[in-house]
Formats: sequence, C-alpha cells, structure tokens
Amino acid sequence: PDPWRLSLLFCGSMIDDVRHQLQEPLALPTIYVAGGDKDDWCAHGLRCLPKMYTDLKVLTHEDGHTFPTRGPRAGEIYEQIVREMRERCGLPPG
Repeated sequence: PDPWRLSLLFCGSMIDDVRHQLQEPLALPTIYVAGGDKDDWCAHGLRCLPKMYTDLKVLTHEDGHTFPTRGPRAGEIYEQIVREMRERCGLPPG
C-alpha cells in the first residue's frame, strides 16, 4: 500500500480529551486551513496543532469556521493545497 503522504485539516482537528492526547507529535506532513478572527476555534487550533504535528503548514482566511470561499484568498489557498499535494505525491506541477 502507498504511504500516507499528507493530512489536510479544515477548521481544525484538535484532540481535547486528555485521555487521548498524543504521546509525541506526529511527523506527518499536515496543512491546517483556519478561518481567522471569524472562526471561534482558530486561536485554539493555532495553540494546539503545532504541538501535535512537527511538519505543519498553516493557511488562514477570514471566512470563519468554514471552507474558504471568498476570493482572492480562497483561490490562493486551494492553489497552494493542490501544489503541496502534487509535490508530496511525486506528481509534476499542474
């Protein structure tokens, strides 16, 4: 089977239950897309996720706790995600 190459988190994926905290950070390439000041969970994710992942890239937008939709930032984020996915999977640039 192919190895896991990249995780993509929209609006966070923090582990808040202390019984299930990671013993050490994951060395898994991860992109966290957060909704900025309009996202009530953004600040929490920015505090927690860097402790959970050693290879974390953070992309922010101002659309709140949702997928980015307003341009031009939304397009920039999705283009960056596609570039990162293609690179991690060994595919040529699109």
